[in-house]
Amino acid sequence: MTGDINFPSGDPRNVPPGGYLPPGPQYAPPPPPPPPAPKKSSLGKRIGAALGAVVLVIAAKVGLHAVMHHRNADHRASSNGFDYPVGTCLNLVKAGIMVKPSDVREEPCSSPTALSKVAKQYKGSKNCPNDNYGTLEGGGSGLCLEDNLSVGSCYHQALISHMFAPTACKPGVLSSDPTFRVAVRRDGVNDPGLCAGEQQAVNFPEPPLTYCMDVLESSG
Repeated sequence: MTGDINFPSGDPRNVPPGGYLPPGPQYAPPPPPPPPAPKKSSLGKRIGAALGAVVLVIAAKVGLHAVMHHRNADHRASSNGFDYPVGTCLNLVKAGIMVKPSDVREEPCSSPTALSKVAKQYKGSKNCPNDNYGTLEGGGSGLCLEDNLSVGSCYHQALISHMFAPTACKPGVLSSDPTFRVAVRRDGVNDPGLCAGEQQAVNFPEPPLTYCMDVLESSG
């Protein structure tokens, strides 16, 4: 019995007598999947608003700063709201969610306790460039605050107000309550891309300022 036998396409037995297998498409093996991206610390979300958010931590600072309201009137805190000019550095160590005029002290920006700096004034509802700013408001107006932190120094973030306070450069007792060490401070630059690896970025658009923070957390 004679006849043609057809084999599956591409089978070398399909080569005609004295001929060559017609060239066919060749397919390279698919590239291996990219390696998984390194995991970012979940603490990033805390810093956002706090450093702000500074403000952290990081809203954003990584959701983080709270709105503080004042009671009573005195000096810069009048019926028209807090009246500190842009560029003023403030000591808010005594401040909580509710702020009295006596809780706010104007200090030189070089002071280790002047951890907040007035970045912007606003009227009416909160109007800060991003969630990393803290706010001090009352009487229909308010202030957007940037964090005023020093490179190499370490800070702890208050649970309620999200304000930073100086602390020893050692991991927090709880992994959920870390210590933040300022690795980079870049004035005049708004670029969270400056930060590498597991560092937490806290950036402010107006005036431009970027922090990169190392997170010191307990292994327990």
